[in-house]
Amino acid sequence: MKIKNKEEIIENAVTDKHKMARRTMLDLVENALNAVHPRNLLVNKILVEQDYIKIAGVKIDKNKIKAIHVVGGGKGSGYLAEVLEEKLGEYINSGVIVVLSGTAKYFKTRKIKIVEAAHPIPDEKCIRAAENVVKTVKQAGKKDLIICLLTGGASSLLTYPVNEIPLKDIQETHKALLASGANIIEMNAIKKHLSFLAGGRLAQHAYPRKVLSLIISDVVGDRIDTISAGPTAPDQTTFKDCINIIKKYDLRNKLPTSVIDYLNKGFKGLVSETPKETDPVFKNVRNIIIGSNRIALKTIISQAKNIGLNPLLLTSRVEGEAEHLGVFLTAIAKEITETNKPVKKPALIICGGESTVTLKSNPGVGGRNQTVSLSALIKINDSKNITICCIGTDGVDGNSKAAGAIADSDILKKSLEKGLDPLTYLSNFDSNTFFSKTGGEIITGPTGTNVNDIYMVMVS
Repeated sequence: MKIKNKEEIIENAVTDKHKMARRTMLDLVENALNAVHPRNLLVNKILVEQDYIKIAGVKIDKNKIKAIHVVGGGKGSGYLAEVLEEKLGEYINSGVIVVLSGTAKYFKTRKIKIVEAAHPIPDEKCIRAAENVVKTVKQAGKKDLIICLLTGGASSLLTYPVNEIPLKDIQETHKALLASGANIIEMNAIKKHLSFLAGGRLAQHAYPRKVLSLIISDVVGDRIDTISAGPTAPDQTTFKDCINIIKKYDLRNKLPTSVIDYLNKGFKGLVSETPKETDPVFKNVRNIIIGSNRIALKTIISQAKNIGLNPLLLTSRVEGEAEHLGVFLTAIAKEITETNKPVKKPALIICGGESTVTLKSNPGVGGRNQTVSLSALIKINDSKNITICCIGTDGVDGNSKAAGAIADSDILKKSLEKGLDPLTYLSNFDSNTFFSKTGGEIITGPTGTNVNDIYMVMVS
């Protein structure tokens, strides 16, 4: 995966020191994105022998299955489908995979149908696609194997609302949740309880057939019932949790009445809960995570050591407000500058996870990663040995065309020369406008993968 404006970002730096730092960090990003590309995560995990097939460590006796059917969705699911057809084409009977609108042309499959739908706000195509997924599962023979492919974005792409909720109300719910400051576990708890497919419901439709889910995690902590809203996983959340989330983020007047009424009915036991761990529908289900944020971070650590940096992984479980994270990262950088702790210079601090941005009215153009970089930039001041890079691995940061942004004192100097006040842009949730004017935005386009975000701080 290549960063489209890599050379431009490097040449926009004023000093040779920052040019070198920017090149180093962008090289590390490209290596990490290649490591977590769906094709690279799966291609070496499939083995076909005379009597069995081995997929991601799961051994499948050929004599005990009649055919394979492939379903699922997500931004990178088309690449997984391609690999499955290349390796197991003769055993695949049918399939339907749902990908992001405008991307189906990138995937070449024959037996597995690739369909498009909207993200992050679902559309009618999402519902039709989800219906086809359920139809494919239900029409499979009782001795057939269902392989479910799940990557980031599937919770929206596989939207299948319960009968009581019209699509327009689901759309309003997704918008409200995205702006609320709720984390992915909380957002998907509500999505699961409004769905005929999420929260283990696909496993219900598939039972008693065998199901193998191959999952690329875009969830902090890799919680299987939250990744893609857990269509084949026992749900750990309840209607009561949904009511508490609504209270926590003051969403009662921001969600449609139909949604509030349905969740209250569930809380009172008037509609059935999502299936839990003891439900027999999960007896024949295996959920395997084949890719995650940790793989990207490990790749960065290995490469950083090779080029003479001293890497330190803080965590792959970053959460919380993006603005606060930027302040924290800069504080660590300044500590290293002054004391050579917690790691000696030249240092690379690495984090992964997913921050949140609680939007106010009339936000500008930007996203959580550019917000982290902008917040950090304000605290960098004139520190000439600090470079910060924050990027979303899916290539899309908020409502902008950028994947993230790089920040250093050259960016800050350029903004002051142009009369741009970083704090004003931060307050207006307009981080992309700021970085597009100062040469710090990172453009990758859709990467085909999604394993949360990467945050790096380099101190030379």
